[in-house]
Amino acid sequence: MRIFGFGEGLARGLGFVSGGDFPRNAIRIFSVKDMLTHIVIFRTRNADKVGLLREGVETLRAIDGVKFFHCGAPVPSQRPVVDDFFDVALVVAFENDEDGLARYASHPVHVNFVENYLKPAGGKLLVYDVK
Repeated sequence: MRIFGFGEGLARGLGFVSGGDFPRNAIRIFSVKDMLTHIVIFRTRNADKVGLLREGVETLRAIDGVKFFHCGAPVPSQRPVVDDFFDVALVVAFENDEDGLARYASHPVHVNFVENYLKPAGGKLLVYDVK
């Protein structure tokens, strides 16, 4: 299977495409260069609150301006480089501007999430914003 999406030249240079048109069974890779990605890693103090936290995170999916949304749980790993000591991870992408992130953070659904899901779940979170 061949991979493309970052540009034909790069795909060819990496040896994924040798010539001609891209094959129909190629994996399409989308570029996030025009997006701002907001990554949040949640760890609760109480294992009983994980369901509440996950339910709340799912409400964020409805916020206008979200171009990509993924919520998931850790994949257990024996590899020492993998940090799987968290309960819920959230990846959200917006158009590539801080205004999109600011609108998301002040949106009533997000404010409700913080007050009614995040704070009651307690614990710790790590936030990474990436361009």
